[in-house]
Amino acid sequence: STRMIEDPRFPGTYFSYINLTGGNDIKFVNGQNWPPFPGAIDWGQDPGAPAGTITDVNENNIPVAATGVYRITFDLTNKKFYLQTAVSNGIGGMGMIGNFQGWSQPATKMSYIGVNKFILFADMNTNDEFKFHDGNDWNNSANNLNRWFAVDNTMGGQMVIDPGSGYDNFKWTGSNGRTRAIWNGSNTTSLQYILNPATEMRVVGDGMTGVPVWNPGLSPQMTYAGNGIWTITLPLEANKEIKFLAGNDWGAFDYEDNSGQSQATGVPRAIKWEGGDNFKTPATAGTYTITLNESLQTLTIN
Repeated sequence: STRMIEDPRFPGTYFSYINLTGGNDIKFVNGQNWPPFPGAIDWGQDPGAPAGTITDVNENNIPVAATGVYRITFDLTNKKFYLQTAVSNGIGGMGMIGNFQGWSQPATKMSYIGVNKFILFADMNTNDEFKFHDGNDWNNSANNLNRWFAVDNTMGGQMVIDPGSGYDNFKWTGSNGRTRAIWNGSNTTSLQYILNPATEMRVVGDGMTGVPVWNPGLSPQMTYAGNGIWTITLPLEANKEIKFLAGNDWGAFDYEDNSGQSQATGVPRAIKWEGGDNFKTPATAGTYTITLNESLQTLTIN
């Protein structure tokens, strides 16, 4: 099961951002096991109550009407659940609102890249401030309304669910230009975010013909095509390794392989930034076009 994020403002409330497939069902569980495992409880739609009411007695599965990215909220205190999408009412997914877009509602929606993970590329100026925001207005007075996030600088810059005062906005302190912002709630007990420059992306490794091996400063730069997509055409050596670095020296944000060391061409391979193996070049040497799509978290070599 997918662990949900606890909302400290509303006791008994948990939420998660996740892509659901229409025509399927979901339930809520209090762990990794089904009853009759000792202590295991699962909740679903109460068949004798209005839609959105949970029970753990003779419950029905909860149907998903349409495919999309949902904010799912589970309210054990009031025996309620909410499946909300940005398409239906503006709430759902994740967005950003701040100086870079004039603090204007609705928030600019981010691209969904995995459970509780989103990315956005925005042009920012030095000291621009913003919030992560999952709705279209500032009303966060109930657990089925808008949520936004801020920084608790008394706890070393920890990202927190913002009740409105006592916390700071996020601030971009780098140079003017395109910025990569990632909202990462995959660790549901310690929400994380990433802010770094997105002005360049380089192919680094020992798999390129005529390029110094593993030398970021002398490695070729990709061309930005918009919406988190980078491309380059270059000759590749067979059965070697490459990776992608968002700067001209080690320590910059980078991407590694998340496909299980696939060498397939013409097929998107999964990527990740958390560390791992380098990407394998194709089994046959030749000139290839590489497309790195950060918004979809894929690499394609053609």
